[in-house]
Amino acid sequence: MRTDIGAYIHNSSYNGLMRSYDKQDEQESKVNQLSQKLYSELTDDSYHEIESLIRTSLGWDLIDPDHVQDAIKSICDKEAQYRIKTECNLRGK
Repeated sequence: MRTDIGAYIHNSSYNGLMRSYDKQDEQESKVNQLSQKLYSELTDDSYHEIESLIRTSLGWDLIDPDHVQDAIKSICDKEAQYRIKTECNLRGK
């Protein structure tokens, strides 16, 4: 009988862990989709304005455009994480 109880506990724990991983994967997918959406909605004018602000703020004459792109994508990722987390907290999940 102990074997049956042990197997039940093991299976319950395993199933709970799998649900947790599935939920985490789903949330990461939502964050990635929202992040890509935020980045794609950025206009060229806004992008160049951000690049100019970064350059001016740092006092640099030139800045590597790849670094600007990385920074903007990082900001979009963080904003997406914040929005998804806030949405989940509002729904109590």
